[in-house]
Amino acid sequence: RRGGRGAPPAGAAEGEGGAAAAVPEAALGSPGAVVCCAGIRRFGPRSFGVGPLAVNLCCQGHGLAARLMRQVYETCTERARMDCPEGGDPGPVSLRLLVNGWNIAALGLYMKSGYTPREFIAGVRWCRSELAEDTVPANGAPNLSVEPFEPDDLQDCLDLCSRLSGVRDLGLEASAAALIKTRTGSPVRVVRSGTGKLMGYGTGLGFQGRICAVNLPAVQALLLDFLQHGQDPEPTFLLPTIYGDLVDWVMARAGARIVTTLVVMSLGPYSPLAEASHRGVYLPTVVG
Repeated sequence: RRGGRGAPPAGAAEGEGGAAAAVPEAALGSPGAVVCCAGIRRFGPRSFGVGPLAVNLCCQGHGLAARLMRQVYETCTERARMDCPEGGDPGPVSLRLLVNGWNIAALGLYMKSGYTPREFIAGVRWCRSELAEDTVPANGAPNLSVEPFEPDDLQDCLDLCSRLSGVRDLGLEASAAALIKTRTGSPVRVVRSGTGKLMGYGTGLGFQGRICAVNLPAVQALLLDFLQHGQDPEPTFLLPTIYGDLVDWVMARAGARIVTTLVVMSLGPYSPLAEASHRGVYLPTVVG
């Protein structure tokens, strides 16, 4: 924002704020205008998601994006340090983001800022009206049932998400707190085995939704449930291409089509999906 400090810039992730930088006078419009911004979302004590990042078209070419990425890193490092017990060492922060595969300029910016490409993601659109009525998960998903999330499921869900991705699902914690307070229901769904064991959960089917499951049938059951009963009849969701069997299954159903490709990039410690693939399946949100 031009001029001194103020509220977090528009476009920052809800509840987290962002960062802004100044530009040469010749590139500025009206005083006080926000010329660039980046959202920051916290996943854990030292884990953060970055994005979206935007720079006003008339202000591009002045190195603002690179300066903003440095400020994002410094902001995350400072937040981790402030929340660390007095005298303790928070350790290195872990930042991750998603970038469109066709955006060569952004890929170059993030790599120059120290980020490493980690995973390839397909943005897949499904259509409820094109889903065959007899579609079932692989192996018929014997004894699997998809049910509403309950607060008692929270710890098992958090543990599963952490094992698969290294991320703490703070959004799920907020959903559980809201459910306890209002008792009005939650869009979060869980899948259970015939014995009642939690096999996975999902917060939604879309760019803001996260799905974690212990195996292929469990994640398929969640995907089908969200498609059949969710508010959006044509959801677009993120599908890591490392899960080849799941990709094949998804692309053969519901008129599936790839509408975009993305790359997960990270700075600092990162848990590759390949290392956790034997533990289950993880479909990320747009910020990781």
